[in-house]
Amino acid sequence: MDLQDESGQLSVATERIKIVFDKNTTLMKVVNWENGKVVIEEVEPIVFEKDMVTLKLKEQPDEYFYGGGVQNGRFSHKWRSIAIENQNSWTDGGVASPNPFYWSTNGYGIMWHTFKKGVYDFGREVAGVVKLSHQTDYLDLFVMVNEGAVPLLNDFYQLTGNPVLIPKFGFYQGHLNAYNRDYWKEDENGILFEDGKRYKESQKDNGGIKESLNGEKNNYQFSARAVIDRYKNHDMPLGWLLP
Repeated sequence: MDLQDESGQLSVATERIKIVFDKNTTLMKVVNWENGKVVIEEVEPIVFEKDMVTLKLKEQPDEYFYGGGVQNGRFSHKWRSIAIENQNSWTDGGVASPNPFYWSTNGYGIMWHTFKKGVYDFGREVAGVVKLSHQTDYLDLFVMVNEGAVPLLNDFYQLTGNPVLIPKFGFYQGHLNAYNRDYWKEDENGILFEDGKRYKESQKDNGGIKESLNGEKNNYQFSARAVIDRYKNHDMPLGWLLP
């Protein structure tokens, strides 16, 4: 490890990574020493409040972000804001099993060492700025630097242990819902169904039609059976359905 203190900058470097701190601004940047690429760069000093810590990083125009656990209906988080909290919501936009970890196509991943609630904003509030915050009074991050999803996830697994090896059918597309709880009510902004109408799903009784397993309540199009039939009718492979 090489430690340098010169020209107003303090740097720590290994054979693969270099971390640079600017003494005047307190800003930090992380360089992948193998390709010379700046993968992380702060745009503002870290803000410590009574019950909130906020970190702001530079967002590259061609940079994309993934992770955060189960973010229902969300895959790529660029220009979006995601909640790192268990909302116990399985409908579109809800969060069920959050994870304070994300990775970037710019060549890094971050896992915040906390279970407190957080919000990760990837350029939605301010273009070009990744704003990360958690309701805690300390800053403790694990930072991974690597190229590509597989190496970054392997770095993540060094901390968490390898994921459980799932059965073969689990590697195919699956469908998860309760089918004994939610209600579907007509809504012009909802999902289009076979009857030509649009419906929106709610985990609470909104006066709509309650779903079922097999359509036994004269509600076939809101049943698990209808879901299976739709996959079959559209020739979509389905490995498992968990009602």
